[in-house]
Amino acid sequence: MMTTHERTWKLVDLIDISKLQELMDIFYDVTTIPTAILDADGTVLTMTGWQDICTKFHRVSPRCSLRCRQSDTTIAQQLGEGQQYVAYECANGLVDVAHPILVEGVHVGTVFTGQFLYEPPDIERFRQQAKEFDFDEAAYLEALSRVPIVSREKIAPGLNYLSQFTAMLAAMGSERIRQMETQQSLRESEQNLRVFQSVADNAPDAIAVTDLNHAIIYANRAFRTMTGYGDEVMEMDIHQFYVDDPTHLENVTREVLEQGYWRGALTYKRKDETLVQGYLSVFPIFDAHGHMVSLARIVHDMTEQMQRDRELLELKEQVINAQRAALRELSTPLIPLSNTVVLMPLVGTIDSSRAQQVMETLLEGIATHQATTAILDITGVSVVDTQVANALIQAAQAVKLLGAQVILTGIGPAMAQTLIHLGADMSSVVTRGSLQGAVEDALGVRHRAQVHPNGAETRRHRAPVV
Repeated sequence: MMTTHERTWKLVDLIDISKLQELMDIFYDVTTIPTAILDADGTVLTMTGWQDICTKFHRVSPRCSLRCRQSDTTIAQQLGEGQQYVAYECANGLVDVAHPILVEGVHVGTVFTGQFLYEPPDIERFRQQAKEFDFDEAAYLEALSRVPIVSREKIAPGLNYLSQFTAMLAAMGSERIRQMETQQSLRESEQNLRVFQSVADNAPDAIAVTDLNHAIIYANRAFRTMTGYGDEVMEMDIHQFYVDDPTHLENVTREVLEQGYWRGALTYKRKDETLVQGYLSVFPIFDAHGHMVSLARIVHDMTEQMQRDRELLELKEQVINAQRAALRELSTPLIPLSNTVVLMPLVGTIDSSRAQQVMETLLEGIATHQATTAILDITGVSVVDTQVANALIQAAQAVKLLGAQVILTGIGPAMAQTLIHLGADMSSVVTRGSLQGAVEDALGVRHRAQVHPNGAETRRHRAPVV
């Protein structure tokens, strides 16, 4: 946007020309001094008392008007030299006086007084001019006779008055520019205010401004909606919306005063007593003198976000629990072999947590399947220590309380030595050398004896485990 200083002002923009014409007419009636006021580009704005010798002869003749323009140029050059006014006898024999109107150092117009004579004219000179420019001599000389003759002494007060009048016009022009600058500034401020009002009113976050006594002096649409009070919110104490500890609120205010802002979570209470979880930013507003006059608050409603976060956390916990359950099933699988036999193959290491898991899964499986025998295959267990041995013994004892028994299989030579070295009491646990043997015993499979041709028995039948 172009500022007032960037504009090229015209006199018509700064002065009421119709009023100016009235003043010049009155001046002429009182002094008989003719005047004209021209814009900087030569446009005539007011004209009073101009002589026919100029308007009907000098300025209408193409050749003679050239002299007029030369005189105008000479006057303009002299005005540019900073003189208060310029008195000049034009090439056609009449006197003109020009007073420049300078507004903010810029020439915006000129007050002319002229077409008068200081002394009686040289008639012969004007006869020659009439012949030179083909004027009607009688009419030309008759127009000359009406040109006022004013001595320098008599014209001096009028010129001084016009100098003061011109200075007043310049001052009025400057004042008018100041007014227009102020108006432009006000328009820009109003536009900025409208933009701010639109931004604030349509902002998704709640915005409120309070005075230093915490009374609300502005609240945007989102704040009115968030609190549920609508227009009633105006003049209410902002603190009555908070449910947090008053001491905390005092700390917020103190931090704003010390650091210039505060950010954090606060809980708001709506008109219907429901709660709003908000993330609050507080900062001060200062006047032109640097004095704090109010506090602005911007609240981002986190209620829905926090609800979504809680739901997401719950879903995450559900997924974790499901994964944990799946891992539990994978780490302690229970495989039904028949209506009365279940198998649990164990792989990896067994710590206290997994030992408890083995116990729970085994007991739950026996109860669910109404099994009488549970086979624990520890072929894949990498390390057997006192903790593992105790876990296996406790599992067997717990299963026995349910009226079932445990068959332990998968004990290799090294593991057997370790158990003996640890002094583990395995007397309550039935063991078998291989998983196949344990399954056969559990299922009550009997094998007929096979005899080689030499009569030697190669396999005995195996009785059920009791």
